[in-house]
Amino acid sequence: MLSECRAITRSIEKSISNLKNKGDVLYVGADGLPTTRLDKIAEDAALKSIRKLKLPCQVLSEEAGLVKISKNPEYTLVLDPIDGTYNAVLGIPYYAVSIAKYENDEVTFGYVKNLCNGDEFWADKKSYCNGKRIRINETEKLSDAVVCVGSRPITPQQYAEYKKLFLGCKRLRIMGAIALDLCYLAKGTFDVVADFHIGMKTVDYAAAMLIIEKSGGFIRTPENEKPKIEFNLKNRSNLVAATNEKLFRGVIKTLA
Repeated sequence: MLSECRAITRSIEKSISNLKNKGDVLYVGADGLPTTRLDKIAEDAALKSIRKLKLPCQVLSEEAGLVKISKNPEYTLVLDPIDGTYNAVLGIPYYAVSIAKYENDEVTFGYVKNLCNGDEFWADKKSYCNGKRIRINETEKLSDAVVCVGSRPITPQQYAEYKKLFLGCKRLRIMGAIALDLCYLAKGTFDVVADFHIGMKTVDYAAAMLIIEKSGGFIRTPENEKPKIEFNLKNRSNLVAATNEKLFRGVIKTLA
């Protein structure tokens, strides 16, 4: 599956390399959010590549929703052609492509590539970055943790909850591309990645979830349930990923 993911990614990279007016909003996508020219061009290139590869699948993609590629799909590719669209539009070098293979009610392969610096993450039985095995950190205390959050707080209650987390951790970051955030946790850059207000979409976390798990990390809902693959892209999941269950519980306790 790695070679297929690389081929799909190359087609995306080629399609957006000299794209102008990236941020123009074209319509509302399957996820209920505005689709930019960048999103549309990248997704079209990815779907064209998948059809060219004649993969026996259907695709769950952020803008188009569920797209049948073969007559009798054997699996689903969960695709986010551009994770971190706003970063890409602004010229902030932190955005990615995310592809997950979902079959028999589980993700069996995950692939995420940083389209800015070339960092390439994937997982099947183990997790890798640029061809080398990766493992999470062993951080157990929130006070020692570098925390990355996926979205800003909106309501006064959310600000109060975030404040507890901000004051309790060692360092805080908001990077703007959740799939990459999760992968860098798997690599040991971050210790906690959380989005518990706006929430994450399936296309955001499907691939990175496997990469975290196979690197020894822990990802759950605040209720300590394993994330589900939602085919309704308007549904979102509040998730907390951490180096281990002890740190996860520390985050949940801090937010209580």
